Amino acid sequence: MKTDIEVLEENKKYSFSMPKLYKMQGGKKWEVHINYQINGNKLKLRDSKGLNESKYLVTIEQLIEDGYGKREANRIFDDLHIQRLKEADKTINDYLNDIKYNPFYPELKTFGIPSKELSLLSYYQYFLDYKRGERIRSGSLEQYQTKYNIFRDYLTAIGQENITLNDTDKHLFISYFQSLTTKKDSYYNDLLNYHRMVFNYIIDIREQVVKNPLKVIKAIKLNDSEKHQIIESKNILESFQQLRQYGSTELSLMAQFIFYTLHRPDTLVKLQLKDFNLNNDTLHIPASKIKTGKAVTIGLNPELKNIINDYLINNEVHQDYYLFGYNNIPSLRGQKRDYQLFGNNQSQRQDYTLKFNHFRDNQIVKAYTANPSLTRIFGAGQNLYGYKHTSVVHLRDNNWQITDIMALTAHKKTEIAEIYARQHKAKLPVFPSLK
Repeated sequence: MKTDIEVLEENKKYSFSMPKLYKMQGGKKWEVHINYQINGNKLKLRDSKGLNESKYLVTIEQLIEDGYGKREANRIFDDLHIQRLKEADKTINDYLNDIKYNPFYPELKTFGIPSKELSLLSYYQYFLDYKRGERIRSGSLEQYQTKYNIFRDYLTAIGQENITLNDTDKHLFISYFQSLTTKKDSYYNDLLNYHRMVFNYIIDIREQVVKNPLKVIKAIKLNDSEKHQIIESKNILESFQQLRQYGSTELSLMAQFIFYTLHRPDTLVKLQLKDFNLNNDTLHIPASKIKTGKAVTIGLNPELKNIINDYLINNEVHQDYYLFGYNNIPSLRGQKRDYQLFGNNQSQRQDYTLKFNHFRDNQIVKAYTANPSLTRIFGAGQNLYGYKHTSVVHLRDNNWQITDIMALTAHKKTEIAEIYARQHKAKLPVFPSLK
């Protein structure tokens, strides 16, 4: 560290260098850099605020083209250059003052904010970083990120995206959980557990002295039939039809793929065309795309193969396109997502679970009221995961062994696979027909 920098005692451990101006891209882009260290790792702060405004990027030639004389164009250009240098000097001096007077927060890469005055969402980001450091499964990280996004969007919608940890109270979370459209199924409890984990991290790991606002939020008690409510075999095909007619084609297809593959929506949204071998009628699921972390290759059910082949005949699909993806299409508000088979963007599990919840709680309820002759298949306790449980029960009822089912699901423990099959009534491992 240079001796001409005055440093706050608690900042000395970071070994800050003298802030320095760097000009890049032939002088078009300016940044002020400070080097520092954490545990021997060399890191860098970058700041370009106010340094790359469009007025600073104008050339003498452009000024002349705009009608200025050569002398006037040079004067304007020189004045702008001096003004830009002053902005850079101000940034450098601000950094020097921060290093001298304000504690550095490496998580935020900023100076001088008391911990409780940091935004609540900052701590949720810290939690994600903390979990990444624990090297947990990528699927779990994606679920944490999805739950963070849901909470962030809620705070943004009510104008509280910048609320500080100090200002956060139980009323915020009471309102949040009351707003959830998913509160009728176990995902409500899943979200609640996530937020409890974050606050345990804030209190125990970050050592913030705050009250846990989630203590007043109660989990919903779900009985086994609500957790694993199945559809009777005689109604499965009709359930697909009801999903298509009163929900959407994509929702019906998701249910069919869950049922015939025995894999979760968060696995299915990661699958790409390259994972399917239509010549050998197989589907290979890489370890990175499955919760168990164990790659598995399964036979592709004829129903699913027909669905894929019918789509490929009429559409151009690249190998990297996602089985349950989406394309961006123009709309009155700019662009919107068009969900479809083999879209070029990866969708998220939540895109389909929320669609199913809306179907279950609204669309099919209206259909049953308007058409009393419809078979009542969908109830309040059902969710998309129910198709996996339904499939396992269907297989067990047709004399499949748990070991055969595990070969499809890639479960590592027999007792886990048994949980899915506990409603079966007590052959050869060929997927039994529904017809």
